[in-house]
Amino acid sequence: MSLIKCLRLTARPCNSLLKFKSDILSFTYIKNASLLSHSYCSEAVERFKLFASDGSLNTVPENADYFTVFGIKKSFALDTAKLSKEYKQLQRQLHPDRFTLKPEQEKINSELWSALVNTGYNNLLKPLPRALYLLELLGMPLEEGEISVQSNFLMEMMELNEELLEADAEDIKNLGIDVRDRIDEYIQKIDSAFHNGDIQTARSEVAHMKYLANILDKIIEMENVKD
Repeated sequence: MSLIKCLRLTARPCNSLLKFKSDILSFTYIKNASLLSHSYCSEAVERFKLFASDGSLNTVPENADYFTVFGIKKSFALDTAKLSKEYKQLQRQLHPDRFTLKPEQEKINSELWSALVNTGYNNLLKPLPRALYLLELLGMPLEEGEISVQSNFLMEMMELNEELLEADAEDIKNLGIDVRDRIDEYIQKIDSAFHNGDIQTARSEVAHMKYLANILDKIIEMENVKD
């Protein structure tokens, strides 16, 4: 099972588009500040079929991507209520009890589908992993150390970590509010960048957001301890 790569950094659209039907995605190529960026549009939404015409469970396609598994438009702006609804429906359809008397291959298929659905749900539910996954789909994954982060931002992150070491309950509460607000601002920037097809900017904003997300994880852990 491989993660789908929707396009490469070339001056022309890739003809293969990884076995997707031509109407699933259309890509507009934009020249911006002497680099190639990508604008994606997925008005047509398609989903992989779980069951064959005879009622048997299909095998997991090699080109399975999370958005198509849930029948959701490929976009950073995502209706999480719809995602959760689709997730619960797939869980019911793939429940192990439904396959106890099925052939061995269908049992294996159900396990593979279930793993894909669970992993996909976890990746799409929250903004940061969703953004990272979208970048991967667009052929521009965020690699460690690839994005240059300004030294003053890094210094600020170090200072926030130091503040957490000495923070009391009230400090943790206030830091949590501030960091959550800043993450919300980054989410808006990332959404705008993806919407405008400015993938390089999206990558940069995601890289910065990762630092704040790591700090927020520490804050949440400390909040739970204080409680």
